[in-house]
Amino acid sequence: MEKSMISASMMCSDLVNLKRTVDIFEKEKIEYLHIDVMDGEFVPNFGLGVDYIRGLRELTDIPLDLHLMIKDPEYKLSWIGIKDTDMVSVHYESTYQVQRMLDRLNCFGCKKFLAINPATPVSYLEEVLDYIDGINLLMVNPGFAGQTIVSSTIKKAEKLQH
Repeated sequence: MEKSMISASMMCSDLVNLKRTVDIFEKEKIEYLHIDVMDGEFVPNFGLGVDYIRGLRELTDIPLDLHLMIKDPEYKLSWIGIKDTDMVSVHYESTYQVQRMLDRLNCFGCKKFLAINPATPVSYLEEVLDYIDGINLLMVNPGFAGQTIVSSTIKKAEKLQH
């Protein structure tokens, strides 16, 4: 079994004191910085974008855990500045061509994760398991921090462990 890794969410970080936050994460040896990229189309909110990612990369060498909550991500991957040290989660629900989108991630050399929303059945993952390094099971509907967990996702997480 692979060891667990810590990916600190940057969505609620203090932008005014971002360097101080990053310094703390480096000192504490946080393995990844979780970046919620939202386009206002796939989810009804806007999140951290490509300029934020570029700026963050200037502050630190901590790899990024890029959670792409964007519509048709396969056509936007080149905008993001993905590195081979990053993890990239794309949503099953965000594209009609899941395998094509996962194949397009290959050229970046990153770890490929498939994210699924609370209402998406686990069985949808069966045909793409050979294409991914992991699963990002959302316990809330994507787009906003601070939501109450969707109770049915607990059973879904148990299914995924087996």
